[in-house]
Amino acid sequence: MKGSEKHYMGSTRTESTLDENRFGTTSRELPDGPIIDLSEPKKVRLFRLPTLDYYIIKSFLKAYIICAVSFTGLYIAVEIFTKIHRFIPPGNSGFFDVALQFVENIVMYHLAMVPTIYVNYMGPILTLSASMFSLTFLNRGQEFVPIKAAGVSIYRVLVPIFLLAFFFCGLTFVLQEWAIPELREPIRKALAVSRKGSLSPSPFYDPTHGLHIRVQRYSPDRKVAFGVTVEREWSFKSNQNTESSTPRNFVIDAQELEWKPAEDSTARNEKGSWILKKGRIQRWEGVWQGDLLASESEDKSMRLQPSFETRTLETSLLPIDLETSDQDISYLSWRELKNQFQRQPYHTHLRARLHQHFAFPLSHIILLLLGIPFVLNTRTKSFFLSLTISFFLCTAYFLLSSMGLNLASDPGYTKASPIIISWLPNIIFGSLGLTIFTNLKS
Repeated sequence: MKGSEKHYMGSTRTESTLDENRFGTTSRELPDGPIIDLSEPKKVRLFRLPTLDYYIIKSFLKAYIICAVSFTGLYIAVEIFTKIHRFIPPGNSGFFDVALQFVENIVMYHLAMVPTIYVNYMGPILTLSASMFSLTFLNRGQEFVPIKAAGVSIYRVLVPIFLLAFFFCGLTFVLQEWAIPELREPIRKALAVSRKGSLSPSPFYDPTHGLHIRVQRYSPDRKVAFGVTVEREWSFKSNQNTESSTPRNFVIDAQELEWKPAEDSTARNEKGSWILKKGRIQRWEGVWQGDLLASESEDKSMRLQPSFETRTLETSLLPIDLETSDQDISYLSWRELKNQFQRQPYHTHLRARLHQHFAFPLSHIILLLLGIPFVLNTRTKSFFLSLTISFFLCTAYFLLSSMGLNLASDPGYTKASPIIISWLPNIIFGSLGLTIFTNLKS
């Protein structure tokens, strides 16, 4: 016989328990009052959440972690197998050095790309998939029956899910404003591996120095441009106000244009200078006389074409200016996008991206308005079907958003408003989802 002390409402009693007999039963003396067992501490739930909210949040976060690990692992596997030849380092080093560099290239690539993919694509997919998984799990256990029987509205059950969606919406905005811009250099190197070739940037106009700069190809990771042409803006003088014979107009053709960063240059505050390599410069020292361009120099020579090996280019051009024409640019904050739009207003897709910075994070919530009614109205118990619907909704949203961005970047299509294009996916999906969501059977 064993004895154990229990505390009943302030008094102490002794409970006697007999050993189990051959039938496996146990006899004991039960107390009359409620039991408070001081030997086992009571667990306090986080933030003292109600039981239902705690259960929903726990189910959602479990599904979110599982989906995040699965989708990220699938993305990494696909990227490795499709780009494996790009991760292999060049040269004739030893096997150990090649293997070590190969692994390092893969790790550095995905450390830069995974946060970028989450902010621009994967975030809404994870939020929608996790919510549909957690609701499908409740359907499989027939748990909505007792919940409704207890007088709890279905909208009250969904409150924790929408609160978490608001949290991930804010997290996406924070990441794209502060975290992703700090990863600019790693992302540049990662995109160089991901892309097949260099960028073909649009011409850049430097109003400070009156320069038109055109490059055929540009490598963002190396910060080197190829096939460079620099033209000085024409500024003709009158014959009567000739002050000097200093060359005012020129055209420079160079093979390369390389960026040399300054010591205090940072990823978000680039400072440095451009170095022209292996080029020629053509100068005009003329004044405007009717239809002819006459020379002011004594030898009356019209053009001078001295060659050079290296030459510093005085310009306000920055590396990010050559990357701005790329529609897939993803490492600029809202302020940086606004600054680039002010510097290059002819890039209309920048204005659309300014609005997408606020519109896209809201997709965490908008897609829920469409996905949740599907699970609750059909009472599906299939996780695969829920996952399929999640991908279908997210794909439709991304396609519409991408089509709008391409339309906004077309300078010949003047009727498309970047503001409407940026918010159109949210308007269409949000209005449709809100209509379906408000008609749920609560």
